[in-house]
Amino acid sequence: MTLPLHGVRVLDLTDGLGESCGRYLADLGADVVRIEQPGGSYSRSAEPVVDGVSIPFALRNANKHAITADLTTEAGRERLRELAGTADILIESQPPGRLTGLGVSPDEMRSGAPSLVWVSISGFGQDGPYRHWQTTEPVLYAMSGVLSRSGAPGAEPLLPPAGLIEETVGVHAAWAALLAYHRRLDTGAGDMVDLSAFEAIVHGFDPGFGTQGSAAAGRSEDFPRGRPDAANFYPVFPCRDGQVRICMLAKRQWRGMFEWLGSPAEFADPKYDTIPARFAAADTLHPLIEKLFAEHTQAELVAEGARRGVPVGGVHTLTEVLETEHFAASGALMDAEIGSGLRARVPSGYVSFDGRRAGFRTPAPELGEYDDAAPLRGASGYPTGGATDEHGSSGTGAGVPESMIAGGESTRSGGVRSGSRTPAPAGTGHEPARTGEARLGVGSADSAVDRRDPAPTGAADSAPLAGLRVLDLGVIVFGAELSRQFADYGADVIKIENANFPDGLRQSRRGSALAASVAWGHRNKRSLGLDLRSADGIAVFRRLAADADVVLANFKPGTLASMGLSYDVLAELNPRLVVSESSAFGSAGPWRARLGYGPLVRASCGVSALWRYPADAELLCDGQTVYPDHIAAQVTAVAVLATLIGRRRTGRGTHIEVAQADTSLVHLGTQLVTEALRPGTVTAPGNADPYAAPSGVYACAGDDEWCVVTVHDDHQWAALCGVLDRPELVSDNRFATAAYRIANRAELDRIVAAWLRDRNPQEAAAELQAEGVPAGAMLRLPQLLTDPQLTARRSYTRVEHDQLPMSLPAAARAAVFTGVADPPTRQAPLAGEHTREICTELGMDSAAIEALIGSGVLQPSGTDTAPTREAKAGPPVR
Repeated sequence: MTLPLHGVRVLDLTDGLGESCGRYLADLGADVVRIEQPGGSYSRSAEPVVDGVSIPFALRNANKHAITADLTTEAGRERLRELAGTADILIESQPPGRLTGLGVSPDEMRSGAPSLVWVSISGFGQDGPYRHWQTTEPVLYAMSGVLSRSGAPGAEPLLPPAGLIEETVGVHAAWAALLAYHRRLDTGAGDMVDLSAFEAIVHGFDPGFGTQGSAAAGRSEDFPRGRPDAANFYPVFPCRDGQVRICMLAKRQWRGMFEWLGSPAEFADPKYDTIPARFAAADTLHPLIEKLFAEHTQAELVAEGARRGVPVGGVHTLTEVLETEHFAASGALMDAEIGSGLRARVPSGYVSFDGRRAGFRTPAPELGEYDDAAPLRGASGYPTGGATDEHGSSGTGAGVPESMIAGGESTRSGGVRSGSRTPAPAGTGHEPARTGEARLGVGSADSAVDRRDPAPTGAADSAPLAGLRVLDLGVIVFGAELSRQFADYGADVIKIENANFPDGLRQSRRGSALAASVAWGHRNKRSLGLDLRSADGIAVFRRLAADADVVLANFKPGTLASMGLSYDVLAELNPRLVVSESSAFGSAGPWRARLGYGPLVRASCGVSALWRYPADAELLCDGQTVYPDHIAAQVTAVAVLATLIGRRRTGRGTHIEVAQADTSLVHLGTQLVTEALRPGTVTAPGNADPYAAPSGVYACAGDDEWCVVTVHDDHQWAALCGVLDRPELVSDNRFATAAYRIANRAELDRIVAAWLRDRNPQEAAAELQAEGVPAGAMLRLPQLLTDPQLTARRSYTRVEHDQLPMSLPAAARAAVFTGVADPPTRQAPLAGEHTREICTELGMDSAAIEALIGSGVLQPSGTDTAPTREAKAGPPVR
């Protein structure tokens, strides 16, 4: 199998922030060439380090190649310019202005390579008052509104686990890069992309002004002082061998639980079919469930819950995750060499294509490993690693090292992996083309096909995904967010809905005509009311699929096949169709049939066990978030867009599968691998960074006001001492090194806490940041709307809807592009609003449409009275 980005070259100048972007693009088949200064990236020593190997660096730089270029010299700058002329995408995470100061600004580089897509990833963006602020994951958790919703009522707010931020930013950067590249293929024009990590987390991690989970319908307060009491949203109960979590949202799920409890009379009232009523009665209801569960094991409760239709999941530690049969059987975890002589169990990757995992193939490269490789001296020809064999491992096309075969041994000698084939030298007549999807080496299965970019045909000012049609069968948060990415950037997204089984996202608060999540999640889409449980409904869908580009679904595995709409069936209708199926745990492995929602995924993958205070193993504090729904949707969007790019080369579609659990595993990769290598060493750290001090969440003046501060190195420590007006601390032997500061963490926390106690958190953070100390005030959701940085960059737009009393703030864009306009904000459709319009486009006459409406197959909304678009010719539905 050839991966979808095979032949796409990416230059990777990231260091720490954004490294996971290149890793994901490499997983998808891109030829990612890491370019470092001769001394190497700072991230090569990022903690935790085991046996000389930085675990985060090893995971976020697998499948890449590495060369060095000293950008402080003209020779190094010229080498970068030469490489840029061969590349499609360049990603970098240098501080704003640094590359310009070195003489390799984006404008200068792109003047010599106008088709290059340049992606700048920074903490806060290339402009605005925070553009030079220091970024850490705790700072972004605090400033994005995530921290304000995490933790127990009355306690200090709690930082979520490390790693989730970096991987989220990397995926958003990959999406932005491929959007610009997809447009490049249509127009011939490159782009400059400005990706702010701050904005990616505000809008893409668990947005306060964005699509929310079904449990939001039962919340009575969104912006409290102190943390909300979220324990009842997705409650956790002790059982005989640990803990389980239930995620009881739909009426039918409650009915299953009601019968499981023995149909207690006090809960027989139909009002308990609603989420708000059950939340209000939690003090009475939950003790009944706790008593029921206490004598059973996790496995027994999960199985019985599945039988009754009640979503139940075990709460697992990292050790349990590493030993879980499902993750090994599904391929989500694999054993691999991550450094010289160091093997560990690692997350393999996010996505599978046609049943084959696209993930870890080769360990992160040594510094300058490919400096002396013959193809690297010229303008093209890096080993690509973009093909996989029938087992899903990398193939042996020209220039692809044999060590890239998944599961094969990879050793190094003299900086070059042993066993690699010698690539064809320049001048032999076999040099790959310099642009686009062209660089498929000699001897590959596709070598006879011209891989050069096709002649541009798209208008430069058109949306990058204009002309694509997406059939959206998705539901709730994941489904809405996935298809919205395509709708926002020009695709014709048709949401297919059955009034008899409405999307849970449409469940609104009592008294509301429309759920705000619908306005956020379904903007820019159309809606077709269609009963897919009928033969005539399937016939209509097949007609749509025959002329569509993408089908999106997040049902339980096997659902599409049971409806007669498997990928194989749909591919016979339309060989170019891309079908993406997503579920909680994937279609392979013992857990494939488990009911799953984000809260159960978090619990099953170890996220919940780390999202707690260190002193209380029973109190899990992730009840307010719907992670990983939003980011798993973004992961899937990247995979789908990559496949559409690859389809230009192959002419064929693909079956894509993403398990939400795999997203969580990738994000916890550093903790999982460290625990695998050093069992028992990874525990819930709370607010203290195990590798930095001082670090924490500190109380400030006012009611529940907090500021995050993290000091990683001696330079930041000296700067902090200056801000504190305590210069004597710099020479204090107790704090002379990072290790000493960690050993004396309690004293440092006392000093920092005393300084912050009477200060305004925003003013204190600004004072610290002005001296280069990473700090950030904890912001609540309403404060985001007036934040100076988000305001300066116009990060919010407004969405309106006829059934809402007022407009809503919403994400304005995925990133700032020079060549891609911000998305429109057409109001979300009512269920079935465009039914007649879409069927008319299919060539159905009005009599046929009305007959199907009469039989309930077609389900227009009350406002859908006449088609508004020009109909496409086509035969009537049979």
